[in-house]
Amino acid sequence: MDADNVDQNRGDDGEDRDNESLSEDDESSINEETNYWSDDDDDGYDDAEKLNKETHDKIKLNDADITSLEVNLTGEFVQNVDWSTEGKFIGDNTQLKKIEIISDEWSEEINTLIHIFLFCTGLARNRSIEAFYIFDSDLSAIFQPLQPFFINTNLVHIEFYESDIGEDNTHLLAVALEKRSNKDSLEVLGIHSCNMGGEHVLGELIKALEGYRNLTKLSLHECGLGGRQCFDSLANILLKPDCRLEKLDLEYNNVGNPQDSVTLANALSKNTSLKCLDFTSSRVDEDEAVELCNSLVKNNTLKCLKLSNTPMSSVGLRSLSNRYQYLISSLTYLDLSYCRPPIDDQEASILGGAINVNTTLKGLILNNIGNSITSAGWQAFSVCLQSPNSTLTRLSLDACNLDDEKMIIIATTLANNSMITDLDLNQNVSIGVRGWQSLSSCLSSPISALKRLGMFGCNLNDEIVIGFAEELSHNTSLCALSLWNNSGIANRSWDALHRTICNTSSIEAIFESNHTLHYVGRSLDHNITSSLQLNENQDKKQVARQKIIQHYFLKDEDVDVREFVTMDMNVLPQAMTWIGKEHDDVGGHTLMFAVLKGMPCLFDTESKTRASSKARKKRRVL
Repeated sequence: MDADNVDQNRGDDGEDRDNESLSEDDESSINEETNYWSDDDDDGYDDAEKLNKETHDKIKLNDADITSLEVNLTGEFVQNVDWSTEGKFIGDNTQLKKIEIISDEWSEEINTLIHIFLFCTGLARNRSIEAFYIFDSDLSAIFQPLQPFFINTNLVHIEFYESDIGEDNTHLLAVALEKRSNKDSLEVLGIHSCNMGGEHVLGELIKALEGYRNLTKLSLHECGLGGRQCFDSLANILLKPDCRLEKLDLEYNNVGNPQDSVTLANALSKNTSLKCLDFTSSRVDEDEAVELCNSLVKNNTLKCLKLSNTPMSSVGLRSLSNRYQYLISSLTYLDLSYCRPPIDDQEASILGGAINVNTTLKGLILNNIGNSITSAGWQAFSVCLQSPNSTLTRLSLDACNLDDEKMIIIATTLANNSMITDLDLNQNVSIGVRGWQSLSSCLSSPISALKRLGMFGCNLNDEIVIGFAEELSHNTSLCALSLWNNSGIANRSWDALHRTICNTSSIEAIFESNHTLHYVGRSLDHNITSSLQLNENQDKKQVARQKIIQHYFLKDEDVDVREFVTMDMNVLPQAMTWIGKEHDDVGGHTLMFAVLKGMPCLFDTESKTRASSKARKKRRVL
């Protein structure tokens, strides 16, 4: 057998089936929304270096290696640092581009507060930092000395997370932004779950942003948004002809005042720059929801829209009826989770019909919408999954009250779908063996494109998981299978999955194993973990080779060279080349050494001489 000739259908087709390594302890990797809405912009800098003696010296020397810095102003750490000196060095530095400050609690001693004040005074002189982040902070001791820092026009990215900013400091920030000489510089302002001190000062801050033409992201997440000035100023930003705002986060705010919602709706209907809009868990009355939905119908630039846990999702379906298809005519990502009130069969049919004619939508999140949808409703909705127009690649149906009958309906349509790569079915506890079997059979379909399947907290048992393992032996696309929080899964399931990934009964069995699945969503024993890690390699020829070496020839820490000792001498050179093909390959080197050690005849010069002499005599006789 030539291990370089791995079946091309086993994922080695040149296509990047999975460009992300999924952490075994990070369930969020399965459910990430990075492709559609990123809460953390990629600002182009490496992870921040923590302030310590080594980074202190580099900052002092203006070392170009330190461009991103994390400063911890918490607890005892504050009392053991000369913050005045640190602030001076940071203020003088010309290499820093990003700084993060964490200060959830510190001593109230006057000496400590003075040092923090002096540190911020030094930092405020810096003019190279472009991105500034504050986490978990009481800003009463640091905001005032930072005023000059916020005024400087080199600062383009400002974000506050879960901080007590307060009325006075919100006012100071507004004043600083008003004083900026170049209002084209600020690109990102993020306020996430912060106490801003009230609607009137938040309105003052938003008003200060009206002249910032290059602002591309504005996050007002759970910050007490409300009042006439807030919405008038926000509308003015959206209505400017040269507005470049692309992302607007209004999550966890009150948009329920009729006059405010009309003002915002009018601005949204006329804006031509916005691409991502988040209304998640915003307090909106039904009448205001209709007003806002009607405005979104007229907006044809939105790509990402989150209406989770608001009446806007279900009201939009009811009030807009067939016109709802235009709401999603330009979208690539739509979140309608936790509809209030839940949608019914008719609305599910409307949604499926709208998606059926859509040619742009890639991500659809419908978590917890299924309590009022019957099998007939799911049948009507699922028609869109077979549409030749469909571009849908991610579908999330977490906690949708799916049972066997509903799951069979969805699985039947998915069997003919070649587009869905991400499917979340987490927390659907009523699906039994029949329902899961119908879905698992889709995995052996030659057109299946499914890469990630979420089955977190679904009451799975060994019979179900073993069924999936059997189907996966023929699958070349699924990279991630989330099995967290399923207490019914025991060792039989993991043994079956391991046999699928690496069947060690023979070289051929290993060769034909699944070389694609590399995440199952929980900590496992070393053997299966090792095989999953090997599967992360996109070069499936190399994966097959490593598995054969590690799990057949080096099985149970014993080196088995019998295959090579009895091998035809004409084939042996090719086999030796295959063993030592990769550099820095510990398994291959170990096997190479064992083969050479077990075949001393390869180095027996007398045997070689006798063999050569016999060959010459034979030629003379002939």
